[in-house]
Amino acid sequence: MRANLIVFCLGYLLVVAVATGYVLPLRFMGNSTSFSSFKNDTARKFFFRGRTEACAGEYNAARREFDKVISLEQNYLAYLERGKCQLNSQNYKGAVEDLNQALKMDTKSDLAYEYRSMARQALGDNEGSKSDAEMAKKLNPKPAPNYSSLSCSPIWGEMKEHLEESSEAISIDPEFALHYRVRGFAREILGDRQGALKDYTVAISLNPKDEESYSNRAHLWTDRKKSIDDYTAAIQLDPTDDAAFRGRSYMRIAIGAKLGALSDAEESIGLDPKESFNFNARGFARYALGDRKGALDDFDKAIWLEPIAHNYENRGIIRAKFGDLEGAINDFTYASRIERSSGSYSSRADARFLQGDRSAAIADAWHAILIEPSSALHEVQNIFKFLTADPKSSTFPYPSF
Repeated sequence: MRANLIVFCLGYLLVVAVATGYVLPLRFMGNSTSFSSFKNDTARKFFFRGRTEACAGEYNAARREFDKVISLEQNYLAYLERGKCQLNSQNYKGAVEDLNQALKMDTKSDLAYEYRSMARQALGDNEGSKSDAEMAKKLNPKPAPNYSSLSCSPIWGEMKEHLEESSEAISIDPEFALHYRVRGFAREILGDRQGALKDYTVAISLNPKDEESYSNRAHLWTDRKKSIDDYTAAIQLDPTDDAAFRGRSYMRIAIGAKLGALSDAEESIGLDPKESFNFNARGFARYALGDRKGALDDFDKAIWLEPIAHNYENRGIIRAKFGDLEGAINDFTYASRIERSSGSYSSRADARFLQGDRSAAIADAWHAILIEPSSALHEVQNIFKFLTADPKSSTFPYPSF
């Protein structure tokens, strides 16, 4: 029976491998416009700087770059991007003015209509907002993404296009540190760990005071001591960054510096007591120190602050480590109902295996693969374990930091 199941697993893994080889075609959102439309090379350089600043959330700095572009060259893209910065800065009147200019230069810009609709709605011009939204939909039935999204501008498109544009910006303006940080982030999301490390390192060499590049690079090192050094550098540059303290806490757990981890987690809570992830960090630190009640109290607090799947998964992990498999399964089940993530199914599979329910564990592992095909190799290895190992001699896996 088990031999047949193993053969079935291998066959299914082959199907998954074939399936993951398919790549959906990438596209730009809305009407794509060539960046080569700039006649002035200096204006083009300032334009890329503005887009990079905007992607980093520095909207005032981005707007200043677009001001420079417009002073050199009247360009549709510059008005569109500055209008978007005005939206993010909640300067809705300024956004409408810029988008009016963009529409004078390109009357078929669905993006300009979409964003002007948002600005008009914020100003209470419901009729104007409705008219713009209808025109945007007529020009492009596929709606533009929200202007506050991570990609900053629909023109950036998908992450690969984001990467390509960052590379183009660097070729034009190789001394601008922020271009490398933004490209590093794109590479990180796309799974290019080494490329991301290299970009963050260049960003730091060009701007040693770039606190975010230190924090971004910190969690990519496989050498946890290097991670701690980067988080420490980030904290020295910005002692109010609770995320840097939280990150260093996890790295200290990884190297066994438990008291230091607890201290960092408590510092992060002191800086932002409303951030649920800070309580997760202290919960894991307390678990490492053997404080069962304190750990569970922290995970309860994290869920109370933010009842998201991630927080239920973390509490489930600690419940499983403390031997409360039923409570852990309940948490993983609740997490899976909030968000259909592979992590909750994978963790529930481990808990069910430890309960001796091999069939349910295998079913959960398959669910994890269907949700996240890139986890196939890991999950099939788990399935082999579920088929062959003794639950009584196994332990619940602890997350690696």
